Amino acid sequence: GDASFAITGNPEVDQLLSISQTASDPDGDGETTITWQASSDNENSWLTIGSDADLTVSSDLEGQHIRAVVDYVDGEGFQESVITPALLIEESPIDDGDDFGTTPDSSGTLTINGSSDGELEIAGDKDWFAISLEAGKNYSFDLIGNSLRDPFLTLRNSNGDSMATNDDGGAGFNSRLGYRADSSATYYLEAGAYADAFAGTYTLSAAELAPPPPGFNPEDGYGHVDAKIAFEQLLNISLPDVPALGGDLWGVDNVNAPEVWTSNDDFSGVTGANVIVAVVDTGVDLNHQEFEGRLTPGYDFVDDDETADDGNSHGTHVAGTIAGARDSSGITGVAPDASIMPIRVLDNNGSGWLSDIIAGVRWAAENDADVINLSLGGGGFSQSMADAIAFASEQGSVVVMAAGNSGGSSPAFPAAHAEAHGLAVGAVNQQRNLAGFSNRAGTTALDYVTAPGVDVYSSIPGDEYARYSGTSMATPHVAGVAALLKSHDNTLDPERIEELLTQTASNNGSADFEQQDQPSTSRMEGNFDNSDNNATDVITLETIDNFTANELKAPLIGNLSGSEYKREKTADKIDQLVEKDAGQFAHIEEFEIIDSTQNNFATMDLSDGKNADRISLLTNLLENNQFEYFEFDQQMTAL
Repeated sequence: GDASFAITGNPEVDQLLSISQTASDPDGDGETTITWQASSDNENSWLTIGSDADLTVSSDLEGQHIRAVVDYVDGEGFQESVITPALLIEESPIDDGDDFGTTPDSSGTLTINGSSDGELEIAGDKDWFAISLEAGKNYSFDLIGNSLRDPFLTLRNSNGDSMATNDDGGAGFNSRLGYRADSSATYYLEAGAYADAFAGTYTLSAAELAPPPPGFNPEDGYGHVDAKIAFEQLLNISLPDVPALGGDLWGVDNVNAPEVWTSNDDFSGVTGANVIVAVVDTGVDLNHQEFEGRLTPGYDFVDDDETADDGNSHGTHVAGTIAGARDSSGITGVAPDASIMPIRVLDNNGSGWLSDIIAGVRWAAENDADVINLSLGGGGFSQSMADAIAFASEQGSVVVMAAGNSGGSSPAFPAAHAEAHGLAVGAVNQQRNLAGFSNRAGTTALDYVTAPGVDVYSSIPGDEYARYSGTSMATPHVAGVAALLKSHDNTLDPERIEELLTQTASNNGSADFEQQDQPSTSRMEGNFDNSDNNATDVITLETIDNFTANELKAPLIGNLSGSEYKREKTADKIDQLVEKDAGQFAHIEEFEIIDSTQNNFATMDLSDGKNADRISLLTNLLENNQFEYFEFDQQMTAL
């Protein structure tokens, strides 16, 4: 057996804790060394906090568990390690200085379209705010951390029962909740911290949202996409039903693509010819039989070469759903005569960087992609991604994005950008029931539709096939329908195609829809506006003081300012200064333009050396109007 030890002392702030030996090692005791550890997540993980014989409890340990690891060499020369039982450091009672409590009598008050500032004085503190909501109205609540590192927002009913929670639904680590009130009553918003682990100041705000457009609901948005009804609306004709393909091609049947392929007296039929669909993903199997003769040149932004082959299978599966050959073998895609442009931005593990995805989207748009499929996601709001999607739309590309697989109440990014441009796509099963894993449409109106995404059969590398599930599988069904529309009429712009798909989806009923004089969804502009709450992680002259030098060690994306000529000159000059290690530019370890033709965006890695003044460097670049903003690069994954 081993010796045993225990922590002695009062587990409260400012008290001294020591180690006492409660039993000897039968083989003999030896000299001990002590490592103190703390856990803020209910003993799931531990961090070292000291190695002295005693530990004075500091205030930042309140609410955490403490233990000690005691190492010694026994009488026979064996190294032994013993862990003491853990103790919970009691939280100090919040004194009368606590701003808000957690009862109706001690809560603060929040008004609709107003905000309130508060502070969690210690870890574990929570603040309630009473708010009056009206039945049937939609609301959005934001909890923005000022000095609070990781806000956590809870909505409670009039009895104080939890109804909904959110951790990182806003920008960065901020929280955002959307809610449609089912009764008129007083509710409570609870401002807290993730895992009760942090203290700090915050701003809580509430806003009433405009009524949703006709046919839109928070679950499945505008509903299931329907190629047949979209063409009937576009052409003001009726298309006859055709026999289902059946079997593994149920997804193509489900969006009524075969009805559009078939010619009749009023319509010649369309199968996607002369349309390019960019698959921005893990690449595509360039030798797969499904795409023979229909691959256009693409690019590999992971390896920086022109061979965007697929080492994962995800991208090949997506491409097959879009444009698998109509040849009575394997599978048939929604737009079987469309061409595929393979853009590799995710590695063989299905992971990649936001900067590569931005580069891929812009490259596809600049190289005449009619439709861009983004079956990927992760991270949070990105202004540069919003700008890339807006750019693609302006170039004439319909951007179709997977809503996310976390079962969230609203789309993940980048699909959330469909509030301004593009389409977000949720997943349904063969019965058109929304998949449990699929992110919902949310209370903020955006162009969200659904398509088959459960057990979808499609191509994978090596002339093979497999069934995958995810909003990644739903997205190419919609991209395929968009390709059919573009194939029929190449003058249709992205806004018109998006309108056709949303306004003829299942929640709008039938082809009796009459085109509105104005788009039914009030779509936000994609241009940069740092007054938006989404921009809290965007680094500008106004916000740079909110960031620490340590945070700025992370890889950055920068948006260059000025005309195309000025951007090119700025990029060339910075390249030269970095190469020469000139002045502050010696602290830029890597600088690379993302889009080589427009010079709009660059990636930048700053030195982590002690003498690197990262804040001063970025401030100078912003003050000199060389850059409009910076933001952090983010990791993304296939969905």
